[in-house]
Amino acid sequence: MPINIDQPPVCQPTSSVSQRHFGPNAPRRSHVLLSVLMITFLLTIPFMHVPQVAYSATTVTVCSVTTSRGNLAPGDAGYTLDGAFMTAARAKLLDPANFGPAGTVQREIELIDGFGTADSITATSLEPCSIFFMGSFANNVFTAAERDALYTWSLQPGKFVILTGQAPIGVAVVERWGYTLAVGNNNPTTPTSTGATHPAFDGPFGVVTTVNQGGTAQGYFSTTTGSTVLAENAAGNPTVLLDGATADLIIADTDYFTSLGSISAGSGISTSADLFWANLFATPTSAGDTRVRLYLPLITR
Repeated sequence: MPINIDQPPVCQPTSSVSQRHFGPNAPRRSHVLLSVLMITFLLTIPFMHVPQVAYSATTVTVCSVTTSRGNLAPGDAGYTLDGAFMTAARAKLLDPANFGPAGTVQREIELIDGFGTADSITATSLEPCSIFFMGSFANNVFTAAERDALYTWSLQPGKFVILTGQAPIGVAVVERWGYTLAVGNNNPTTPTSTGATHPAFDGPFGVVTTVNQGGTAQGYFSTTTGSTVLAENAAGNPTVLLDGATADLIIADTDYFTSLGSISAGSGISTSADLFWANLFATPTSAGDTRVRLYLPLITR
């Protein structure tokens, strides 16, 4: 909508002041008079009426693989946004106090649960998504073509993936990004000096100084070639990486964000895990971001 701004008065030379007085050979008094008039006009500009522009919130579409796609292990499922272990994580994304026109981040999140059949992750099916959250599923659930499609999609500007896995039974998608995971962990995770300035750890929801992995299966990265380490566990092993090829962020445990970890119940933001989780989704929706990052939480159980 065009903005209507009151037009300032246009000064016309009067009959008593000839235009030649404003030429290069004008008397000094004329130049002084002109300077005074210009200064007076400029000082009035801040007080002119300029209508305020209200910016509406943008809806960010978060896509997620439905839990019906498959298990992580026999009888072990629910590590995705419509799964039983992520009820609170989902609620935090949908609370307008967190993400909404008047929320901490003024972007509303819309969730789509899909991709429930084999070979359903394609360039076409990914088009509506701004963010893609992949929960933990067994190695044989996703085809090579799907893994390639997701990786290629994540390379595009404005696209953001949160991808999870479970070593050693749920890492096939993770390996597409070139990293391996070792089982075992010593809490807490602490940002490095570089990571402490990354919006995942210092974002609109707050500063994360330490955060714990959860569940019985926890892990760290055994390879970091091509990345920047953003966080380490208490033993000094890397747990959060910034991938150099894609500018994607890779995280070593899904249970930072599930009910098996320290994420709080309900939609409120209170624990360090809550801050970490909400900051992840705030990062690609922040104004001015030109390159999104991929988050790969790897272990869950």
